[in-house]
Amino acid sequence: MQFQSSFLHQGSPARIVFGPGSLLRLADEADRLGVRKILILTTPEQREAAVPDLLAPVAAIFDAPTAAAGLFAFAQRVGTPTALTSLGFAEADIAKAVGIALSRPCWNPRPLTEAGLSALLSRAVRGDAPAS
Repeated sequence: MQFQSSFLHQGSPARIVFGPGSLLRLADEADRLGVRKILILTTPEQREAAVPDLLAPVAAIFDAPTAAAGLFAFAQRVGTPTALTSLGFAEADIAKAVGIALSRPCWNPRPLTEAGLSALLSRAVRGDAPAS
């Protein structure tokens, strides 16, 4: 099975930027949109383990040890909710979400597993800081 490694989706009102290096364009995207708050759906802690050199500039932007830590601390400073429960996603939804993700795989720098996705979503539901 072949996966598309990156893409850009422009919809109304959504704009999705996906693929390696997407986080490095975060500031430019915010400027282009004229916004101060951005919802980032990503798992930088997992990507960081797979491609640390790619995310090192993001960590540097936030003066943080990792990109994940920097993004999380920034989100907290600007008052962004960090728990998926704030978006209506509950602990009971984890198994269904994991099933959907595993049934529709897309490119990811690390293998997707049921245990890994369940642990990630459990932390995200609680709003825990990224694992180190």
